[in-house]
Amino acid sequence: MLLGVPVWATEQVIHTAILTIIAVVFAKGFDLVFGYSGQLSLAQGAFMGVGAYSSSLLTLKLGLPFSAALLLSVVAAIAISLVVGIPSIQVTGHYLILVTLSFSVIFHQVLLNWVELTNGPMGLTNIPAPAVPASVFGTDDRRSFYWLAASTMIVVLLCSRRIETSTLGRSFIALRDDEIAAAAAGMNVRALKLIALGLSAAFAGVSGVLFAHYMRVIEPSSFEVYVSIEAVLMVIIGGRGTFWGPVVGALIVTALPEMLRDFAIYRMPLYGALVVGIVIFCPAGIVGTLQQVGRRAARVAPGRADAAAQGAAARTPFTSES
Repeated sequence: MLLGVPVWATEQVIHTAILTIIAVVFAKGFDLVFGYSGQLSLAQGAFMGVGAYSSSLLTLKLGLPFSAALLLSVVAAIAISLVVGIPSIQVTGHYLILVTLSFSVIFHQVLLNWVELTNGPMGLTNIPAPAVPASVFGTDDRRSFYWLAASTMIVVLLCSRRIETSTLGRSFIALRDDEIAAAAAGMNVRALKLIALGLSAAFAGVSGVLFAHYMRVIEPSSFEVYVSIEAVLMVIIGGRGTFWGPVVGALIVTALPEMLRDFAIYRMPLYGALVVGIVIFCPAGIVGTLQQVGRRAARVAPGRADAAAQGAAARTPFTSES
């Protein structure tokens, strides 16, 4: 599907596809801290902003190449996550939400008021586009950037899959299911929380770098608290703690409004109704609900097969009873 998009897609479709890919990277990072380790952090949008502004300033002010700016921006996002995480690991539940929400608000105010560095409300413009080789399907920058974004998303999905199926991923799940039991089993709960937050910040930083160098213009309003709420929405709709859940959620939250554009003024009410319906009828998310149905069917199928076999044996004249 990824390979086929540049062949038939219009410029608007490619634009939506790039934004969806960036959203997938963003949501996968949030799922590590929320879906797997069970920590509801509202700082994901701020971490994305750290990556976007760091990369933009490194390329604009220092003239660094895109690859170096990407690496340093991810390091910066992880470092900021540790600054937030060290006091945050002392609290849980709604207190953690308040701490991370406060950081998001503070970060937004820094972007607005540190005019010498961030250019204040005007944001940063003329961010250089990465030097991407021309696509085999065209030479325009948008199609070339599509390949960069798609390749980055594949790497992120492979890394997240490796994390989720590793001992670290199973430790995250144990932490999510029962923090006290995880600590009693000898797990370093504080270290696990910091690692989960750091990984989520790294993925958010990557998504911020892609966003900044694709749009080539960023401003503080692009990284307000509602961006973190969108991450929550993506993971809940798709299915928290599942591999494909954030992908499906990002597709719905980012691409679905564009698909409904032909409905004009009814577009957003229809979109809102669909989202509410998904949350009500699929409380485990779309992917989570499908997995639950599959597991139930797998448990029922052997029982039905055994019952059918027993019924056939009772009807045959060659049974031991006869």
